[in-house]
Amino acid sequence: MLHAFISRGADVSSLLLPSWHKIQKLIDTLGGKRGPECAREMRELAAYIVVHLAGDIHLAQFPGAIQCISSLLQSETTWMYWNSNQQGLPHPQSEPPPKKQAMILRLQKVEQKKEAWRHGQVMKKHDGDHRMEEVDNSSGNGGGGGGSNKLILLGLSILKRLASDHQNCNEICSTPGILPKITAPLYSDTLVQDIRISAWADVVNETFQVLVRLVRDPGESSKRLVQDISSNKHAVSNLEKILDENSIAGPGMQMRAMNILTALASDSSSNLARETKENLMKKQLQTFLADEGVEELEATCNPNKATAGGALAFLSTNSETNSAFIMSGYDDILGRLTDKLDPKNNNIYRIIAADILGNLCAHCALDKERVKETLLFARKIMCGYSRSWRSRQIEQAVLTQAITI
Repeated sequence: MLHAFISRGADVSSLLLPSWHKIQKLIDTLGGKRGPECAREMRELAAYIVVHLAGDIHLAQFPGAIQCISSLLQSETTWMYWNSNQQGLPHPQSEPPPKKQAMILRLQKVEQKKEAWRHGQVMKKHDGDHRMEEVDNSSGNGGGGGGSNKLILLGLSILKRLASDHQNCNEICSTPGILPKITAPLYSDTLVQDIRISAWADVVNETFQVLVRLVRDPGESSKRLVQDISSNKHAVSNLEKILDENSIAGPGMQMRAMNILTALASDSSSNLARETKENLMKKQLQTFLADEGVEELEATCNPNKATAGGALAFLSTNSETNSAFIMSGYDDILGRLTDKLDPKNNNIYRIIAADILGNLCAHCALDKERVKETLLFARKIMCGYSRSWRSRQIEQAVLTQAITI
């Protein structure tokens, strides 16, 4: 019943959060601690509810909670596959072993059925004739195996929401056994090929969302995770390949891969190679400064462009080395950034451009008068446009940068 209310948008947290025993009972159900009668369906229902509550749950108050959530990140198909491709294990380039090949074939069949469901029809042979039969999309997770990764996705969704809290991040990163499950897709030496199958692409997307929050946390346990990922050749290579322009990864996955790499690049204790950092910033420059062929109107914002620009602003803050690379990484970088300040552009782009310009002025040996004239000219252009609060805020930020030069 609670699941039905949640699926309709109802907030049931006020009914459950005050009761420690109710939350503990739900968590125990995730791990199957209530005995053999705790079927998969019960675990799924409990997981849906915990996802709804996870943002307000503090793991330290519920002993064994991490182990119960960790138990969701297991599957006779998905995790067997990921674990067979872990760092240090041989990966022959010849035909995969029969067991693994069977798993691939099974999921490929699931993909074919999903494609048929998306079109709403499936061919069915009956009495020697081919007839079109309507398929109920709600049966998409039935016996065909389409829901084989559902518990994993729910487990990752729970972890993602838990990781919005610093103490929870520390609990997740310091509890033995769970990080290898979270990082398994990232460390796989076949990840780039595997995301062609949407069941695994979904898992990778959720995994990356969890990792983004964990690697951004300032705690010591998160820093150790950053060091581990940056030291893993498969992990770094996978992130770089996902960002490649020829990658089949979707925009969301690319955005999260960029966020993870940015966190690695910004941590002075990470083992990320300088070449990798520079390639990342080069990619971010290309993405943020790319001409989209049409005016970037105020109502239009490309999330990947905004992510790339925000990452550049972050990496150039308090870093002379990164700022110097940005200065040398693009012809007429100051002019290109100034163009982004045009009031016709999206406000997010304008704020990011002003931040990057400020960082470059602070850390690079520039022609101060030229930069000042450029910023004051940009402010003059702004004065002829909208006088909204946001426009005045951006104008003031540009003026402040000009005055401090």
